[in-house]
Amino acid sequence: SEAVAQTSEGDLHSFLTGRGLSFLTSRINSQLKAAAQVRQQIQLAQGALALAPQFLGLSGPRTYLVLFQNNMELRPAGGFIGSYGLLAFADGQLKDFKIDDIYTADGALTGHIDPPEPIRAHLGQEHWYMRDSNWDPDFKISGNRQSETFFVSSRV
Repeated sequence: SEAVAQTSEGDLHSFLTGRGLSFLTSRINSQLKAAAQVRQQIQLAQGALALAPQFLGLSGPRTYLVLFQNNMELRPAGGFIGSYGLLAFADGQLKDFKIDDIYTADGALTGHIDPPEPIRAHLGQEHWYMRDSNWDPDFKISGNRQSETFFVSSRV
């Protein structure tokens, strides 16, 4: 337990050298680094688990929009949105997961959203469709616009 209490590599090296065990320094240091990485992963998992009840619909039904992007057709947020899915949870269970072609949602568009000027000018589009809603590389901005576009076209 005295060795575990050592916090810096220098202290550890001095501790081991004083006992004729300096050859163990690098091995122990690598194990301590691995333990720190595991500790970090556990903390991330704990954070995710704290969100699980809400995500899984224990406090009420939840529906999520999942966008599938084709990275072979580049867009600012990663790739062309070629299809989408609706993922529904309630009472901790997956209730439904539907995947559809993005053109189904775009074809059902009942409202109008003005596209960014570059889309209007260079692509000649009067409307902003869901397939182009990931126009901004900032996920928060794109995510808000994708939700807006989806709710306008939600009569799919």
